[in-house]
Amino acid sequence: MTATTEIANGEKPGIVIEWASQVAVRPRPTITRLSSTRGAIWSWPSVPMLKIKKIDHIAVCVADIDEAAARWHAVLGLVPREREVVESQKTEAILLPVGDTSVELISPRGNDSLSRFLEKRGPGLHHIAVEVEGIESAIALLKGLGLPMIDETPRRGARGHKVAFIHPKATGGVLVELVEPAASEADEAKPVA
Repeated sequence: MTATTEIANGEKPGIVIEWASQVAVRPRPTITRLSSTRGAIWSWPSVPMLKIKKIDHIAVCVADIDEAAARWHAVLGLVPREREVVESQKTEAILLPVGDTSVELISPRGNDSLSRFLEKRGPGLHHIAVEVEGIESAIALLKGLGLPMIDETPRRGARGHKVAFIHPKATGGVLVELVEPAASEADEAKPVA
């Protein structure tokens, strides 16, 4: 992101966000004060948005996945639910459920990007994944707004989910993964009539 500035767009002020040569204009939110003890509520104007269902997982990159799983269990009592080698991504992943989401431990198994991450930063937070409804539509919306994407089409990730990454430049330095569950898992989540 090269600059963020406020503009007057007719009578409605907005925020301009630039990504290299791409520009997106977002309406400025209004703030409503309820009371001095309850804080403020942000009210955003209606704009096309992603259909985000929940935080799917928070990924932590580690060199030794077994040692990391043991540490998370010892410190927080988290018990691994699933372990998977994702050949297409050249990674190994262990899911540690936490309520309706998970901590995902990821380790490179030939993935140069994760190896560079570990060399440069050491183990730590790698990305936040949000479950979206209609990943193809979400990607099209973000591309239409001029956001830089790592993946312009979904690919298969852990658990057979469709995934795509938003470039950290778009979110102020945080790598965000869009996730759409595999059809069988999405069907299991639907209520039975």
